[in-house]
Amino acid sequence: MERDLIVVVSADVVGRRMAGPAIRAVELARVLAREHRVVLAAPNAEAVEGLEVVPFGRGGLGRLVERARVVIAQGLIAPLEPLLRPGHALVLDFYDPNPVELMAHHRDSPRRRARRSQEYLRQRLLVLARRGDLFLCATERQRDFWLGLLAAAGRLSWEADRRQPNLDDLLTIVPFGLPEEPPEPAGPALKGVWPGIGPGDKVLLWGGGIWNWFDPLTVIRAAGRAARVRPDLRLFFLGVKHPNPSLPGMAMTGRAVELAREMGLLDRVVFFNHDWVDYGRRAGYLLESDLAVLASGRDLETRLSFRTRLLDCLWAGLPLVLTEGDHFAGLVEREGLGRVVGVGDDEAMARAILELLADEAEQARCRRNLARLAQEMTWPKAARPLLDFCRRPNFHPGADHRPSGRLRLMAGYTLGLAGVAARYGGLGEYLRRRLRREG
Repeated sequence: MERDLIVVVSADVVGRRMAGPAIRAVELARVLAREHRVVLAAPNAEAVEGLEVVPFGRGGLGRLVERARVVIAQGLIAPLEPLLRPGHALVLDFYDPNPVELMAHHRDSPRRRARRSQEYLRQRLLVLARRGDLFLCATERQRDFWLGLLAAAGRLSWEADRRQPNLDDLLTIVPFGLPEEPPEPAGPALKGVWPGIGPGDKVLLWGGGIWNWFDPLTVIRAAGRAARVRPDLRLFFLGVKHPNPSLPGMAMTGRAVELAREMGLLDRVVFFNHDWVDYGRRAGYLLESDLAVLASGRDLETRLSFRTRLLDCLWAGLPLVLTEGDHFAGLVEREGLGRVVGVGDDEAMARAILELLADEAEQARCRRNLARLAQEMTWPKAARPLLDFCRRPNFHPGADHRPSGRLRLMAGYTLGLAGVAARYGGLGEYLRRRLRREG
C-alpha cells in the first residue's frame, strides 16, 4: 500500500465532455491532488488535465485498490469486488439519489424490467452500505434519505452512537462545488453564432441534458407564450446527446423536440444542441445567456435532487427561473437568485421570464447575490469534510467487511438491465458481465 495514494472512482466517462458524475469525480480528485497522490479510475481512459486516469477494465481498479490508502467511489457501475476488499478506507459518494432517479426513469417501463433494475440497485447499495467507512451526500434532505439505507444495513448501531451521536463521521454533506476562478469564454458561442440566434436576442438557457425526470415541455410552452410578447426571445437546450456513448437517448428528448415542432417553435424560438458541449467551453454559452430555466415534476426525484447543472449558473451569475420543489428552488427564494413558479405552470413561468427580463434592477440584484453565493460554494470549500477525512482516515469497527455471501446472491440474479437507470441505462450488458466475474 502507498502511504498517500487516493483512488477516485468515477461512475461515468471522463474527458473533454462530461456529465455531472464525471465532473464531480474530476473536481474532487483535483482538490485532493493538492495534498495527496491521486489516481482517477473511470470507465474510459481519456486524458484529464492534471490527473492520472486509469480505466476500469483488465483489472486496473483491483491493482490500484491494493495500493490505495483511501478509495472514493460513485459505486453504481464500478467493479464491486475491489471496492469491498479490506485494507483501505472506503468513501462512497451518494450525492445522486439513485433509487428515486431509477423510479422516475422506469415510470413508463414494463413492470418486470423495472423490478429487476430496482432489485439490482437495492442489493448493490446494501452491500456498499455495509462496507463504507464514510458516506457523502449533497443536501440535508439527501442525508435524511440515506440514513434509511444505513439503518437497513445495520450501520445505526450502539458503536456508531457512542462514537458520534449525529453520525457526522459516517454520513456527511459534500455538495457539488464551483471553480475558484471566474468563467472565461473560449470564444463566441451563441449570439450571432448559432443559426437563428441573433446578436441582440435574449437567450434562456437549459443548461444540460433532457432526462426523463425533467419537464422541458412546460419550459417550451412558456417560451412560446413569452415569445409572443418578446419576439427576440430564444430558448436554447445546451446538450441532448449524453457524452457517454453507452447510454441510450431519453424519451423526453424526443417529446421535447416534437412539441417544439408542433408549436412551430423549432429552430425559430426553441433550439437544441444535438451534441454535448465540452466542459472547458461551457463558459461561453453561460456568459452569453440572459436567464437560466429548468422545470421538474412533483415527485421524490425532485425533492431529493441536487441539480448540478445549476451550479454553473451560479458560477456565471445567471439569474434563474425554476419550478418549485427541489433544493435549488428553495435556495433561489431564500437568496434572491431569480423566480420560482409552480410545477407545470407554463403561464406563470412565461410571466416570470418576461418580468425578470424587463427589470434590469432585479437582474442586477440577482447577479450580486449569485456572485456572493458562488464564493461560498467553491470546490475546496465544498470538499472540506472529505479533505479532513483523507488526512486522517477512519476505519469504523461497525462496518461489515465480509461481503462474499452477498456478492454470490447478487451474482445469482438474472437481471434485465437494458434500462437500469437514466444515466446508467445502456450499461445492462456491462453490469451483467461484471456480476458474472464477481460471482
